[in-house]
Amino acid sequence: MIRETDKELYAQCLRSIKQGISFNQYPLPETPVEEFAERIARQISANRVKGRVHQDKVCDPVTGVPSSYINVIISYTLEVGPKIELLKAGDVKSWNEIEVLVRRRVNTNLRCYASLYGHRYEHLAKELVQHCMDVLWIRLDGYTYDTDLESWVSQFVALEVSTERRKSDFKWNSTARSLDQPIGFGEGISTLGELLPDRNAVHHYEQIDLYLSVQAASKYLSPDQHEVIWRTLSGQTSQDIADHMGKNRNTIYQIRYRAVKTLREYID
Repeated sequence: MIRETDKELYAQCLRSIKQGISFNQYPLPETPVEEFAERIARQISANRVKGRVHQDKVCDPVTGVPSSYINVIISYTLEVGPKIELLKAGDVKSWNEIEVLVRRRVNTNLRCYASLYGHRYEHLAKELVQHCMDVLWIRLDGYTYDTDLESWVSQFVALEVSTERRKSDFKWNSTARSLDQPIGFGEGISTLGELLPDRNAVHHYEQIDLYLSVQAASKYLSPDQHEVIWRTLSGQTSQDIADHMGKNRNTIYQIRYRAVKTLREYID
């Protein structure tokens, strides 16, 4: 149901859809036009919170949203929406296509570090591809429908690779500085260890909080969902879990998707 505050936006989306259909700009959506308009309005509302709604000279005086942006959302929803639904359903072919793209983008973002990691580069790339695939499965609902899927995935991979590499506990980082190293000059200078916040302690408590939250909500999971979630949190890859449970990797994706969806309902 559309929120009261977004009724004007819904009306604007409905007008754009009907106009596009009448001019053969869009095919008829699979759902009723009113329901499709609600979906578009909800997506634009979510994108507006993220600051993604662009402004131009022709904005609706009531909603502040340009019709051109609404048309972009409608086009990508009709074009990419079916692919997203296949991915959410765990379609093997669709995920294989995404994995090819993720692998290519991971290698592109890691290329400048090839000399740093040497012979370990290929294993690092493989590990980051698996990490990106696992996180992408969870964050698929965040697709914004205002850019093509390949661009969205490429940006997602770039951010994930950059974030992972910057982590202080990233196991592939080969450089380290002594915590006893003095910082600054003169008398009374501090060491690096004295200036750094105790991230390990913060991380420890964050992990405990996550553990307790998941543990409390895990009673709503099936045995298979429970096992997949805890093996994932322990660091096992999807392939490792599949091998241990005697299932294929696609089945593990499906089990984890349903488990995460259930956990979100009780943790959020």
